[in-house]
Amino acid sequence: MYNEIDVASEKASLLSAMSCSKEQWILYHYMELILEPDSPIRKQDALSVISSVARNNLGRRLAWDFFRGRYDVLKEQFGTSFAWRNVISAITESFNTEFHLKEVTAFKESQSGNLGSGERAFEQGIEKVHSNIRWMNLNIPIITQWLRDQNYLS
Repeated sequence: MYNEIDVASEKASLLSAMSCSKEQWILYHYMELILEPDSPIRKQDALSVISSVARNNLGRRLAWDFFRGRYDVLKEQFGTSFAWRNVISAITESFNTEFHLKEVTAFKESQSGNLGSGERAFEQGIEKVHSNIRWMNLNIPIITQWLRDQNYLS
């Protein structure tokens, strides 16, 4: 359907729908498709595939690992355009642990000067992870207590 439809908004909806799989191997293969020379996915849509997979709970870590592991190839094929902001935001928007913070910070530092327009996106991603960690630290005890009070936790 994606290849047969000419309407950009419908193409975007189909790309997003294809990232809803509950099978990690399918999600990984889906991301790999964007790197194939004769990919059925248009070049201008390719980075949104990673963003869509990152918004899937099962695909979040997969998208981060794919992005880091294939960064040089992705950069070579797609440059460091404005679209990086969306990819980096999608990957980091739900990260909420010190572990995630260290990973994102380490990647940014290891690629310093090599991120192009992604440099600012990574700074914003790191700010978002910090914010998520603060939220978790503030609210998890309150939520846990409420669940105990409702007899949902022992």
